[in-house]
Amino acid sequence: MEGIMTEEEYHRIARREKIFYAVLIISWCFAFAVWFTIGFAKAKWVLIGGGTLIYLYLKSTFTGLPWSERLMKPEPAVKAKEEVQSDEDFPLVSETERKGYIALAGLCLTEETQKKLAPFFGTLKDYSDAGPDWEYGSTLHCVMEYMEESHISFLMGLDWKQDVETLEWRIESTLTKNFGVSADLPDFRTYGEKSVSAPSVFADYDNALRRKGFQLGFIDVECDEYVIFVHRTADRDKAEDAVHRIGYRYREVADLAL
Repeated sequence: MEGIMTEEEYHRIARREKIFYAVLIISWCFAFAVWFTIGFAKAKWVLIGGGTLIYLYLKSTFTGLPWSERLMKPEPAVKAKEEVQSDEDFPLVSETERKGYIALAGLCLTEETQKKLAPFFGTLKDYSDAGPDWEYGSTLHCVMEYMEESHISFLMGLDWKQDVETLEWRIESTLTKNFGVSADLPDFRTYGEKSVSAPSVFADYDNALRRKGFQLGFIDVECDEYVIFVHRTADRDKAEDAVHRIGYRYREVADLAL
């Protein structure tokens, strides 16, 4: 056989070899049994011996392994040792990106919350090259997860199939916690089983916010997820600049293809 034998090929040939030699042993045992029982001439032994040689010669036909090769168990495949990354292996984000997150937080959060987040942003790592197997697929998702775990209504992710009730709850929480105001938002129950990606859903909530001087901002992550935040309408350009600094494009409801 040419090339390196795989584990599967080894076990297949090994099984055939066992059958091959088992047939040979059983045949000889049968011949001896007949000989001891009724006996037969020496000529019969010549036929048996010749038949055995032919059978052995055809081993490669039965097993796939010629006589010139000995069946050797292949070495187990050595798996490349994956480089284990820890959080310390990643560099800090660039100063531009850090200031982008800080600027965006300044537009969306209370001063008290901004102070609490200062240490987090001060040690924020750059996960842009982390790869899909790492805990965070990107720096943005690291920030989003931290906000979620800290119960801070800042950068919020919504799947395109997310129910409208969750959108309403997130907007209400943001207005109350971050700006100390409320708004006359649409009733999520009027949308039935629709998701947030249904036509007019985002527009309806955005219009309600605009009547109070706020609006929805979107970070374009180019996937089936919406990353939203609430900011004052007057800060629209500042929000766009901050999103650009963290490496993404800013979108408004009017920019969404719904």
